[in-house]
Amino acid sequence: MFVERARAVAPGFALSDGAGEAVGEICRRLDGLPLAIELAAARVPALGVQAVAARLDDRFRLLTGGSRTALPRQQTLRAVVDWSWELLSEPERAMLRRLAVFTGGCTLEAAEEVCGPAAIGGPEPPGGALEVIARLVDKSLLIAAHGEGGEPRYQLLETVRAYAADRLAEAGEAERLARAHAERCAGFAERADPQLRGPGQLDWVRRLEADHDNLRAALRWAVAAGDGALALRLAAPLSWFWYLRGDRHDAAEWLPAALAAGPTANTSAKARVLFASALFRVESGDAKGAAAAWELAEESRAVAERAGDEVGVAWADSALGQLAFITGDRALAVEVVDRALTAVTAADRWARPRR
Repeated sequence: MFVERARAVAPGFALSDGAGEAVGEICRRLDGLPLAIELAAARVPALGVQAVAARLDDRFRLLTGGSRTALPRQQTLRAVVDWSWELLSEPERAMLRRLAVFTGGCTLEAAEEVCGPAAIGGPEPPGGALEVIARLVDKSLLIAAHGEGGEPRYQLLETVRAYAADRLAEAGEAERLARAHAERCAGFAERADPQLRGPGQLDWVRRLEADHDNLRAALRWAVAAGDGALALRLAAPLSWFWYLRGDRHDAAEWLPAALAAGPTANTSAKARVLFASALFRVESGDAKGAAAAWELAEESRAVAERAGDEVGVAWADSALGQLAFITGDRALAVEVVDRALTAVTAADRWARPRR
């Protein structure tokens, strides 16, 4: 459809290799909506497909100028979604705009916790959040798909989510929803944390993967808001998740950002993030990385001691032992690792050696 409409306004348009990738991105980000694709194709003569793809974050300003013979609501992308919005009841509008805070979808429990009256205020809608969500699914504004363990996950089309985010800002609820979302994500990550070192590890890795986009968005918001304590609550459990997945990119981006987000007390979460930062540096295997890792591990140990976190002290010692071994001080490595092993196996059943 895109190629056909583009050639109607730009007869020489060809789906070259570079253009093909951009057209694929346009169609995907516009959720395959026929009118949106037609409006995007109409912009090809003026912008080219690469620029159209690059400007989709501002899609409602970009995708205008449909056929003048069409109904007014079919002449711009925003007019189409405006028309659907006007048909909604007030509880449906409230739920739709609030769901925009989620990136990558959510469960019913998460929607109730973040978007319901308990988080944002106001009366409980008749039938509760489930009834409102069901009506949005019936009206094709919300997609229901089976998630981990068969539990349904609800997701907005990207175009609808962009529109709902604008409405959320207009309602003055964006800041409160972002905080409620971040707090909910932190609680979820903290519940997952001990499970990542137990027999349910694989199940919880999958659960975290399903919500990884939400967790990153929450961490991004906490860092931007300067809420160091909340950023560390998110980064501490996620650091082990990233380590298990070998995800160096997220670790390199978010562990330093969480530590620098704002003033924080000496907590177990801070010690954990410092330890994880040291651990990823140890993995680099170079002398410069080892020197930086040593400083981070020592700071992690000091913070854990001040927080009264014996396991945190042991994990920091384990990193110091690895570093001592790497730098050639094997006697110190054996001494520190033995001390760490004794402490951590006494406190953490999952860390005990199997016989």
